[in-house]
Amino acid sequence: MMTKKINRVVAYVLLLVAVLLIIYSNSRIRQENKRLKDNQTALMKRIQGQTLKDGTHKVEIERLTLTKDELEEYNSVLSDELKQLKIKYKRLQQYQQTSIVGEYRIDTVEIIKEVAIANDTVIHLRYADDYISIYGETDRERLYNMAITTYDTITTLVSKEYRKRFLFFRWRPYYKITIHNKNPYSKITNAEYVEIK
Repeated sequence: MMTKKINRVVAYVLLLVAVLLIIYSNSRIRQENKRLKDNQTALMKRIQGQTLKDGTHKVEIERLTLTKDELEEYNSVLSDELKQLKIKYKRLQQYQQTSIVGEYRIDTVEIIKEVAIANDTVIHLRYADDYISIYGETDRERLYNMAITTYDTITTLVSKEYRKRFLFFRWRPYYKITIHNKNPYSKITNAEYVEIK
């Protein structure tokens, strides 16, 4: 009689543990499905820009949430950049990259030095590399119809570092923000990173 009661209690406990494991597993699956659905929405939306009153431009995007393994698998360029910047993949907390294109239109530039050019011949000037493109036309006196386009790519990397280390122990963590501008013609003069919790 006592054995039957113990068997029932054990069966109820096992059933309760199985139900709790199923609930926990379903909760994790729901969270993963939500993450994947949010990622799909973020990837399907096109970036939309807006020009503000002061002439500056803003865009709004949605967050993409990836595991470190997914990010490493699908972004080999980032892996190479992290190696170059000496940041370990496992310490990476956030990855942000912004590409900027600046276009400058110059109507007319006076030419100071006179160059012997045939009568009213127009010369087209052009220069281009990975970071800047310049186009212009010139006659005997002026440089006109000039256009300059620059291409900037800024990568922001957030990595978790530790202020104190002793043997295998680490404490006092902080987040180091590394901002990398890939255009050699420009420099970063100001940067700000704010995380709101």
